[in-house]
Amino acid sequence: MTRSRRLAALASSPESEAFSYLAQAIVRAGGEPPLAERAVLLGAARGWGLSPARAVAILRRAADPAAEALDPPSDSARREEVLSQAAAVAMADGRLVESERKYLSRLARGLGYGAEEVREALRRAKAGAVAQPPGEA
Repeated sequence: MTRSRRLAALASSPESEAFSYLAQAIVRAGGEPPLAERAVLLGAARGWGLSPARAVAILRRAADPAAEALDPPSDSARREEVLSQAAAVAMADGRLVESERKYLSRLARGLGYGAEEVREALRRAKAGAVAQPPGEA
């Protein structure tokens, strides 16, 4: 299997598909996430029922520059969860810098959302009311 196919192969379920897309988007936007953001990201993986080992493997594959870009999740609820979790990751350190705001806007467009959905996701993240993956609800 080529390196560019490995990340797609790890996304074999709707849950791992959503996490893989989120991980790849975060890594491509700013490289390896800092510790606070990584903890939120791994919490999202846990909520989607992924083991820590699988989540770390997906993160490693997401960092591979040869990995092909993934399509957004096909399910609208998963796309909403991805945007919510991305906002939570961006707010993990308690502040939102311009690069994170731009990243969220690009991610939202790729998921089919606009500025209003980004504002709502950030509002929920600041309030600690992030849309949780099914396993965390």
